[in-house]
Amino acid sequence: MGGPVPLGYNLEARKLIPNPTEAGLVRNIFALYLKLGCVWKLMAQLNRENVKTKTWVTKTGARLGGVSFGRGHLYCLLRNRLYIGEIRHRDRWYPGEHPGIVPRDLWEKVQAQLNGNLRTHRNRARDQASSLLTGLIEDAEGNRFTPSFTIKRGRRYRYYVSQDATKNSAGECEKPTRLPAHEVERRVTERLQGFLKSDGEIFDGLSLTGDRPAVLKPLVAAAQRLAAKLPSLPSDDLRDLLACFLQRVIIRENDIQVMIRRNDLRQLLECGDHVIAANLVRLRKPTEPDELICLTIEARRKQYGGEVHLVVAPNSSVPVRHPRPALIKAVVRGRAWYEKLLDGKIVDIKSRGNPGGTSTAYSKVRESL
Repeated sequence: MGGPVPLGYNLEARKLIPNPTEAGLVRNIFALYLKLGCVWKLMAQLNRENVKTKTWVTKTGARLGGVSFGRGHLYCLLRNRLYIGEIRHRDRWYPGEHPGIVPRDLWEKVQAQLNGNLRTHRNRARDQASSLLTGLIEDAEGNRFTPSFTIKRGRRYRYYVSQDATKNSAGECEKPTRLPAHEVERRVTERLQGFLKSDGEIFDGLSLTGDRPAVLKPLVAAAQRLAAKLPSLPSDDLRDLLACFLQRVIIRENDIQVMIRRNDLRQLLECGDHVIAANLVRLRKPTEPDELICLTIEARRKQYGGEVHLVVAPNSSVPVRHPRPALIKAVVRGRAWYEKLLDGKIVDIKSRGNPGGTSTAYSKVRESL
């Protein structure tokens, strides 16, 4: 065998021989991962216990290893089939001549946990990157918005970009060219939840001529169940669900209009949890204007911090969430400087110094808060 000798074994006559002490450590690492369920937590625990990697001496006499475990090292250790008695040749594994030191059942449980965590991580990343309203957003003139994104300082920001802006230069397009995807999606889903939870809005929106209360009562109950289910749906499932009954989302100057196809929403509620979104979309028929339900969200666009945001009116029914720490910090700083001005501790912006590395321009803006 070539390369470094893995933890848990010694090399004798070019064969791997289990090292009893190290083999026990390897089994403990596998069992501890299964208990903690997370490589980050496993690494922290091993570091707290001052557990080090295997040390060895090269042919030149250099001593290597003996350092703290990192995440990459632990992932390789937990995935290494050598510990169940197999040997790797190129990209395939074969039964080896050395004995395994990790029981097969423990190995399989660890692999299942690793695979489950990987799927969860991928689903979370996909949910964060998925655009719920693809193909649905447009402005009052019918210009479509398509998904886009940018990466700043390693963070991904999603947007809906006006196709009118892509066809014309920035100076020629006076309407909004880019909207924050997360904020638009949150406003729309929150308004839909409020609509589904409201018995009155469901009665008014979904009732057809000749409907008896006994017919509408199950629809109201189904709407309540759907409203409770929306927040827990994965992004892909939520996108398919919205496509079942949303006609379009219209971005206007001071509000957002959410257009719902009445008949498709009724069909969705009547089908209950057995609905197949793809089938509803495939069977969808053209909708007449009088068959649409219009929900309005009071929200205007405002640019601050270099980004365009949606500001909800004070009397809006949409709940205001997610306070902005940077804005709160700026308000606190501005008030503190204002109090110092009143107390005579500083006489102007220049004399107050430069606490926290802030500029004079920054101070002028924040003190206005």
